[in-house]
Amino acid sequence: MTLLQISEKIRDHLTNQKARSMNSIQQCMYREGGNMCAVGCLITDEVYSPELERKAMTREEIVAAVGLSLKMKLSAETIELLKAWQNYHDNGYSKYVDHELTFYAGYERWIEEGAEPDHTQSPAAMHEHLKSLEQYDMSGEITKRYIIQVSQHVADHLLKQGKQAVDSNGSCQYRSDNGCMCAVGVLIDPKLYDAGIEGVSLSSRSVATAVAKSLGIDSTALDYDAPMFKVLRAWQRYHDNRESSFSKEEISYKAREIELTLDDKYEFPDLKD
Repeated sequence: MTLLQISEKIRDHLTNQKARSMNSIQQCMYREGGNMCAVGCLITDEVYSPELERKAMTREEIVAAVGLSLKMKLSAETIELLKAWQNYHDNGYSKYVDHELTFYAGYERWIEEGAEPDHTQSPAAMHEHLKSLEQYDMSGEITKRYIIQVSQHVADHLLKQGKQAVDSNGSCQYRSDNGCMCAVGVLIDPKLYDAGIEGVSLSSRSVATAVAKSLGIDSTALDYDAPMFKVLRAWQRYHDNRESSFSKEEISYKAREIELTLDDKYEFPDLKD
């Protein structure tokens, strides 16, 4: 998801829920009684664990859980956006995230005053304010920064896994029987995975569509020769190479090589930072 899509998802969730996610002693929770907080709504069922509760949004465990759920390595900008939304849900938006106090809103106050969609305290108003801040890239475009976040997620996965995802014949798989996932397979949501894609290339419409839907982006972002496609193809070739060592040094070098490719203004003239 791009930064805009993340903010829109939180806005829509809080608007529809009309209740804070809190336990019996009024402590904010990522999930409680069927409700989810501003950050909790981003964490998938597969990733969520009760052990995440009562941990600050900036803790490594929470950042990792959100990153796994969104299939991207969270940037400092993304973390700041989530802190702003979490503060809105828990306490009210204040100088903690807006030093000039140009906007103040609180989710609880919005609920208490009728939870009208166009209210000045509403999640919609909060979203529009965040969009107006220069510190956030809320254009919704597939930028170089976003592609690198996805690339870093793939790199972290391959380093942690440390081996290929292959079948009994040694053929590379998106998801192998032993639970391993390849560079592209890790981006495909379990609900969108179909065994029928095994043996099918990333350039096929079925695989590209599954990846795009999992990332929450338009399928055109994975058209052949599009920046995102080239990055994922490079990682897929690295994964499939029988001589890949999956070492920290090798994977770091590959990630840097990919970043440098994205700097090519001649090849990608319209790709923004």
